[in-house]
Amino acid sequence: MLKFLCLFAFIAGALATPVPVGPKQANRGDFPHQAYLHISVKNTDKFTTCGATVISNRFALATAACVSSIDDLANVKLVAGSIRLNTKFPDGTLHTVDKVRVHPKYQTFHASNDIAVLRVHELINFVVRPIALPTSDVSAKYSPFPAVTTGFGLISSHSRAEILEWKETGVISRAECVDLKGKNDEVTADTICTKNAPNTGRKLQYNGAALTTRNHPKQLIGILSRSPVASNSPVDYYTNVFSHLNFIRESLKLLN
Repeated sequence: MLKFLCLFAFIAGALATPVPVGPKQANRGDFPHQAYLHISVKNTDKFTTCGATVISNRFALATAACVSSIDDLANVKLVAGSIRLNTKFPDGTLHTVDKVRVHPKYQTFHASNDIAVLRVHELINFVVRPIALPTSDVSAKYSPFPAVTTGFGLISSHSRAEILEWKETGVISRAECVDLKGKNDEVTADTICTKNAPNTGRKLQYNGAALTTRNHPKQLIGILSRSPVASNSPVDYYTNVFSHLNFIRESLKLLN
């Protein structure tokens, strides 16, 4: 009888303990706006990568931090329509990035204005399907506002997911973000914050990951700028796309 009670208590305790749920793998076509940049390191076979979001058949958005130090666009390719982080045999299409405009007020190591507009030489196939820009500032709506983030998440300090991942999250108010932020983290006027619920596993931690509204029609509301590595930090920081609509529209005209 005692053994039975102990077993019952163990099972009940196990059932009561939430199992951490990390990002989920995406299927092809789930997030047709999510692309990534493949940036070759000169005179080596190495490369870096960061997220990009397709907003038309010619343009994409990325973080300024990702592209501001690039001195030769010949080293940069946009991979669209792919759910695999595989540059030799991508399941999407490769596009030459021929023009980039970084926000003129962006400064390295500062959190604000972390956004850039990229133009590709070859038209992007509309199987990729661009995403709409936001029509309102969701950080001013109720908290948490339901959202989804997508990207190739960091699995460890030396490895990244090879399949596109997605995770549900919630946009929180600026006031709550300031309360929860890390000691040295900066919350600027164009920062949009998300809060990861307890027991939801690892973060995506992919520079340039897209943050979109959960419900249709989907809109791009943020681009991942900073994701504190500390596992106990619940906040991620995105560049608020709504705050930069004028910059984006101006860039589309200048780069066209």
